[in-house]
Amino acid sequence: MRLTSSARTQAPGLVSGLGRAFTLIELLVVIAIIAVLIALLLPAVQAAREAARRIQCSNNLKQLGLAMHNYENSNQCFPSAGSTAANSVYAFSMQARLLPHLEQAALQGLVDFNQPVLFVGSPLSIHPASMTAARTVVGTFLCPSDGQNPRYGGYVGSDVVGTSYVANFGTGLQTYYDPAFVSDGVFWMPAQTRIAELTDGTSSTLAMSECLLGPGTELTGPMATIPKPLRLMANVTAGKTRVLVSPGGVSPTFVDGEAAAATSWRGDRGSPWIWGQASATLFNTYLAPNSPTPDSFAHNRGWFAARSNHPGGVNALFCDGHVQFIKNSVNLATWRGMSTRSGGEVLSADSF
Repeated sequence: MRLTSSARTQAPGLVSGLGRAFTLIELLVVIAIIAVLIALLLPAVQAAREAARRIQCSNNLKQLGLAMHNYENSNQCFPSAGSTAANSVYAFSMQARLLPHLEQAALQGLVDFNQPVLFVGSPLSIHPASMTAARTVVGTFLCPSDGQNPRYGGYVGSDVVGTSYVANFGTGLQTYYDPAFVSDGVFWMPAQTRIAELTDGTSSTLAMSECLLGPGTELTGPMATIPKPLRLMANVTAGKTRVLVSPGGVSPTFVDGEAAAATSWRGDRGSPWIWGQASATLFNTYLAPNSPTPDSFAHNRGWFAARSNHPGGVNALFCDGHVQFIKNSVNLATWRGMSTRSGGEVLSADSF
């Protein structure tokens, strides 16, 4: 093809323009545009990842619900939450008793249910017969949004593993803050609750929810000095604002409100999964989900909130096996009504 005189005069300019480098200003503009696009994209990616984690968490609870019903089908009752005696063969958690129904036959073989769960000595620790099992991570027991190391040391043995999923032992009202006695919930220490006892309906009664794993170490100091993510469980002994008396006549004193007077903070919430202990494997609904008020704990009794890292609420398993997301803003009376097995509350789905 022949170029006209006009095209010949324009060709050198075209070549020159194509080979020209970016100026500094143009380069900075391009970088700024890319940074803005990344800033816009990152929250969407994070939201998508959290949505996937929340779905996985919900699936974990559904698996636990199926296991719970398989256990009930075999034993005509739901599993007990443990025993009042730490060195009893009945002190294993309900989570430990669900292992055969979670396709964990190999792990079940490492748990000796004929020996006490704890070796009562100094220091207190998991019985050697079940220590290997207690040190085993069970993926179904852990919420992927938690992010905390599930291994603990120094409380009941080195490297024992915790759980994100805890069983409902009631409202925590009146004397129902002590799982060593009959509660208004579904799981307590000597309980063997039958489905027929859930007169509020299985679809309206909580079975399990979530807890945040503790940091693994005990902290001391006023609440204001403790970082909020670590302010999970206050050790409370005396001199606080509310005294409760358990059915057994024990009178520990608990914090009511912001726990401002607490100076000792437990780091073992959710641990170990194998032990039927309130701080390890149970929760109640005295506090709202993800309440800003820390859990209050003394002598295996107190108030233990459902907590998670899911934005806005927690996943909850109901006794019919369905899982529902419960918002932090749920009406507290409604939340407590969900935890009773026979309280006579009338709950509608839109009130959750």
